[in-house]
Amino acid sequence: MRVLAIDTSGVLASVALLRDGEVEDARVWRSHSNHTTRLVPELQRTLAAAGCTPADVGAVGVATGPGAFSGLRVGVTTAKLLCWSLDIPLLAVGSLHARAELYQLNGEIVSATDAGRGEWYWARYRRDDRGVIELSPPAVGSPPVILAACNATAAIVGESLRLPEGFAGKHVLLDSSPQAGYVAAIGVARLAWRRWKNGERDVPALQQALYVRRSAAEERKRPS
Repeated sequence: MRVLAIDTSGVLASVALLRDGEVEDARVWRSHSNHTTRLVPELQRTLAAAGCTPADVGAVGVATGPGAFSGLRVGVTTAKLLCWSLDIPLLAVGSLHARAELYQLNGEIVSATDAGRGEWYWARYRRDDRGVIELSPPAVGSPPVILAACNATAAIVGESLRLPEGFAGKHVLLDSSPQAGYVAAIGVARLAWRRWKNGERDVPALQQALYVRRSAAEERKRPS
């Protein structure tokens, strides 16, 4: 059983292929908002590296957000099209949940990504015998407010994040970037694999990206 996973929620996009829970191949690249031209070729390269074809894929996992608006639209749409064309299950996974899954940590995990405008997307998790469990849903807020609300022993998991002044040394900040050896799509694939084993399935037509807030363009258009 193979799970093909897509994460286009951040500045760095990635894809991964798992077979029976083990990573066969994973790829990451800086998106530069070129998901429409780059994603499908990277999926093809991933399958080729594992010596298989789309017909060998049993399910598709996709990160649904929060994250980059255009990237999420492309990733979710591509995942839907793959599932419809191959007649295989779709398994939706939260982007922040996938990053928390990358770490074998006990205790509270705060998964965060840069949301621009001086804010973070964030959510709280904890690992138990069922895996990584969500404690609070994804939200957006300023880093000082987020960190002040977190457990003092929480591990902060994020890609290219910096702790604001006054919080350095009070929290452990773990880098989830590829430079630190992590690929977000692997977290997506692991969670999708777990959901598939538990008999869970999502209806492709009902899946939408989770944006949490309006885009800058939508904010400008909003009536005053």
